[in-house]
Amino acid sequence: MNKQGCCVQCEEPIYEVIETFPDGEPKRIGSPFENAREATLVLMSGSHVNVTFCEACLQFPDFPVVHRSMLEAWKRETTDEFRMARGGKPMEESHRSATRGFLWTRVVDPPLGVLSSAPISRRT
Repeated sequence: MNKQGCCVQCEEPIYEVIETFPDGEPKRIGSPFENAREATLVLMSGSHVNVTFCEACLQFPDFPVVHRSMLEAWKRETTDEFRMARGGKPMEESHRSATRGFLWTRVVDPPLGVLSSAPISRRT
């Protein structure tokens, strides 16, 4: 499951973590490490999504693993438990229904390839 500041494929940290939530998840991230890469993936529908990889995983992307990681992250981030642990409010039912619809479109829209990639610039 992809966490903020980590590679979407291997889940190794690719950003420095400045602050964490009580459960250990990154709350604020700082500068990227030298091996951090941003990639634009082409999905089956033709749409695009930007994700972060470490340099090693970007050389040999495992798209089924990446797809599963993205789905798990989206699913987790829409739960009331996740939102409330981070100071948010429970989702209203109308928003929850729309989110379920969005997640379903992503289930049937896996990544097919890398359109472009680049190193992530360090923040100054």
